[in-house]
Amino acid sequence: MQPNRETLLCRYHYDPLDRLAASTPATQGNSQRFYQKERLATEIQGVVQRSIMQYEDQLLAQQQRQTGTVEARLLATEQQRSVLNLLDATQPHALAYTPYGHRPPESGLLSLLGFNGERPDPVTGHYLLGNGYRAFNPVLMRFNSPDSWSPFGVGGLNAYAYCEGDPINRRDPTGHISFGAIARVMQAVSRFKSLRLSTGAASTNLPASSSTHSILSRTPAISGPRVTVNQNMPFSSVASQPSLPPTQARSSVTTPRQINRTHDSGRIGAAQRTNQSLTPAQSLPWTFSKSGAHFARRGLSDAAQGKFDIFQNSIKNSGQSPFDAAMLAGDTNLKKIRSAGPDTFQIRLSQSERAIFTIEERRVAMQQVGGHT
Repeated sequence: MQPNRETLLCRYHYDPLDRLAASTPATQGNSQRFYQKERLATEIQGVVQRSIMQYEDQLLAQQQRQTGTVEARLLATEQQRSVLNLLDATQPHALAYTPYGHRPPESGLLSLLGFNGERPDPVTGHYLLGNGYRAFNPVLMRFNSPDSWSPFGVGGLNAYAYCEGDPINRRDPTGHISFGAIARVMQAVSRFKSLRLSTGAASTNLPASSSTHSILSRTPAISGPRVTVNQNMPFSSVASQPSLPPTQARSSVTTPRQINRTHDSGRIGAAQRTNQSLTPAQSLPWTFSKSGAHFARRGLSDAAQGKFDIFQNSIKNSGQSPFDAAMLAGDTNLKKIRSAGPDTFQIRLSQSERAIFTIEERRVAMQQVGGHT
């Protein structure tokens, strides 16, 4: 009988929310992880405690406590959250990575976080993305295991690829789908809607009137009877006036820049056709905030967490509207909560989990994420 030649390098332990909670390397002490919402906040290994200070997605500083001594370091990052420099009481310490995030072990011993703001595994050097969901190998430039959302879901055909081969412009904190891929999907949807809108407007006779007419925000149809608005569909709008006879009408083409989602009479995203270009304030992207939001103590299920990540990052990273973000997350029934106020809405993450938020102008502010309300 052949002896077992496998050597156990490390044991990994997960909490009930399926997050990496602790690891026990064979040659090092036990390491425990603590999270704030979906982000790693503190790691304790023996007598050393390291905590990350951050505001929303922006990394600010790292604090280290060891046997009564406290040391703080400022973090300098780029737009993808990669830590590029640490500034302690004496001097700055620069960090460098390959395009896929590899760095020599001696290059970043002072920093808890590294490439794209992720914690490298101290034993393997891999990045355990999604709080331990999948291990990304920066040397092989691929994941070690297949994606559960592939090949027929949004994970893509290649179940092992990282950021679709573009780690410079994309990042994948969940281990499922890169945010650059989200932006590309939304751009394709926008181009498709623009094509439908232009085609519909060019082939339809519009009334020869100088006043502004409301049109469907998601359907290019111009003629036909007036459509009643469903208040439970906050992004719905009314159709235009019935078409006039050809002798009293003229053709007109509406460009995408003439379509503006507005916040009017409790309905968000009602598209309007005007004869002027958008003002700078109207063309600003949507913003996203989780400050003060209440998250369920038991956390979200894997499927709900994936949908919520897509929803928030479509707004935060791509400036998409809540309606487009909800559609990309798989929920087309954005519901208005009348009892909570005129500007409060929710999306469905699962059978029993919801994300509730308010809207003020073009800012989405999360209020509650978790159980059914």
